[in-house]
Amino acid sequence: MAPPTGPRAGSNANSGRNVRSTNGAPRGSSRGGSRGGIAKRGRSSAVRIDRDGDLDMDTSAAGARSGSGASKSTNTSTRRSGRASAPAKSTSRLQQNITRHLGGDISQTPRASRVTGNNTTLAIMGLKASRAASNSDGGIRSLLEFLEKKATHVKTTGSERGRRVRPVAIKKSLAEGDFVYILANEQDADELIKISGFTFAGAVLDIKKSETGWPGADNAQNGDAGLSTAAQDTKMRLQQVLERRYNVETKLLDLSALGQDPVLVEMGLHSSSPETAEKTFQVLMKLCQDLFKTPQQKREAMESVSLGANALASVNPVFSLAETFPDLKHLDLSNNQFSSLKQLNKWRGRFRRLETLLLLNNPIIQTEPNHTSEVMEWFPYLQNLSNVVVRTPQQIAIALEKAKVKDIPQNGNDFRDVNNLGQNFIVEFFPLFDTNRDLLLQTFYDEHSAFTVSVVNGVPKEKDTAVLPWAPYLSFSRNHQRITTEGARLQRHMKGARIQEIWKQLPATQHPSFDTNKYIVDCHPLKGLRDPVNRSIEGELGMIITMHGEFTETQSNGSSGLRSFTRTFVLGPSLTGRGPIRVVSDMLSLHAYNPLPAITGPTQAIVATVAPTPAPAAALSPEEQQQMMLIELTKRTNMTLEYSRMCLEGAEWNFDRALAIFEEKRAALPAEAFIQA
Repeated sequence: MAPPTGPRAGSNANSGRNVRSTNGAPRGSSRGGSRGGIAKRGRSSAVRIDRDGDLDMDTSAAGARSGSGASKSTNTSTRRSGRASAPAKSTSRLQQNITRHLGGDISQTPRASRVTGNNTTLAIMGLKASRAASNSDGGIRSLLEFLEKKATHVKTTGSERGRRVRPVAIKKSLAEGDFVYILANEQDADELIKISGFTFAGAVLDIKKSETGWPGADNAQNGDAGLSTAAQDTKMRLQQVLERRYNVETKLLDLSALGQDPVLVEMGLHSSSPETAEKTFQVLMKLCQDLFKTPQQKREAMESVSLGANALASVNPVFSLAETFPDLKHLDLSNNQFSSLKQLNKWRGRFRRLETLLLLNNPIIQTEPNHTSEVMEWFPYLQNLSNVVVRTPQQIAIALEKAKVKDIPQNGNDFRDVNNLGQNFIVEFFPLFDTNRDLLLQTFYDEHSAFTVSVVNGVPKEKDTAVLPWAPYLSFSRNHQRITTEGARLQRHMKGARIQEIWKQLPATQHPSFDTNKYIVDCHPLKGLRDPVNRSIEGELGMIITMHGEFTETQSNGSSGLRSFTRTFVLGPSLTGRGPIRVVSDMLSLHAYNPLPAITGPTQAIVATVAPTPAPAAALSPEEQQQMMLIELTKRTNMTLEYSRMCLEGAEWNFDRALAIFEEKRAALPAEAFIQA
């Protein structure tokens, strides 16, 4: 990897406007914490400021306001309505991350969501001409108290006699130029306009709706909108650092020896403190995310990154590189302090397209001379490891051809794959479950993924095959016919790191290859899937896969035998920096071994002895088909017929979707939803 050919001309800084806080002082104490120098917010007994740096009237604190005859607002829980669009929200979050990582003040960073929805912006003229303008806060607090008090009085006078009236409440304010802008809901805004012409501290007030809305709201998409002058300058200088270290011809970002960069040293952003260095790198990655918006832009602009000579002994400080540029082809980690693969393990399963990895002049070359095979397993496209060819393009092509997805011999009665997504997942999942469960978790699971295992004894078994002991699974089994208390069920509903703990305790397995008739698979798309990251109202398009099959199990004492299983996966879109899909839910049901029946055609139904997805015969009436699904769902979930019917109706009588809904909602179901033993 060659170093950059030379610096590029610095780009002009984005222009932005500063929003002045109405009280002119920082909010409470600065943010801080044990990591990153971000101090916790303290309480202020004087004025409450919202995240935009403006006076927040949503909550009234005892003793917060002073002044003779001033009326306190009793509306302590004003509804915030509307949600900002995704781009505005992500841009605002980027601004806050930049200033937070730099230890700056985020109070002036705007949030578009605060000024959208059922709110009205009013512009008030007259404060500067009043006697209150000489107050320490410019008269803002007295003006707001006056407006709320007078508007509430007018509202009370115009209401029916004896009817209790909710006080008028101002949500936030901003002094800018000759105007004071205030935000209130539509009803309260109408009452506030009625007191236009009232005299406040010797000056006549002119109150009207703002034609342009909240100041700066239209600029929420601007990456610099609301940033202080110091933050804008810092962002501009960091962008120039990135541009100077980026070679557009070779698509190389040279982030080597950041501790010696004169600009970063001058700014004090890459000192000897590991926390400062880590935060600086995170800010640089945030700026890269802002510069390259889409995965396609990132792939086209960035192929190589050098992190050499940064005294790295772990990838933790620079882990965000994998999330920012997941399709990186060349990575240089030379001249650092990596001494074992454990220090690189967090990147395991990432950079799935990596072709070159340089670990030259790291202690790992001496301490773990046999690290090559494991690193090759981590990165399937790796060809060059520390300037040694470990694979040729031809070898990679052959390996890919061997791993190419072949049609699964036995499909179920409802096999509707999309672009081979289901088959690709299955073919990759089970070999990893047998050989490398940690890598499997890193590839398809995250902190939102859920896993359950259930031992089911009441199904037919083959007479000539001994039943393996159930002891390794019983403490984790979530069979609702056996586990009836809510607490025990929740305890057996594993998520995130808990899944890894459980998988390490499960026996070793060996699933048959997919060129045998050992599986029956159903899969189809699933609409409206809840997305834990973006939380879109419509949900995401996912997929549900139900498999019936067998595997060889080896227990801790060395004994082995066959066991049957049913496994249902709900797949959804991946998180940033990972593959295309993630496991939302993984439900494993274990049975005594009973071989699958032979299926002569792809549409033949699965016999009931292997706990299939119900597929009523064509001769049955719709009512009879629904009745069969109702009985089967009750059998599987232990819900009453009434609740099973509600579940199926909610899923529009799609059995697999009903199972997925049940899995998602069962922790919240009342006790009467289940058949009592």
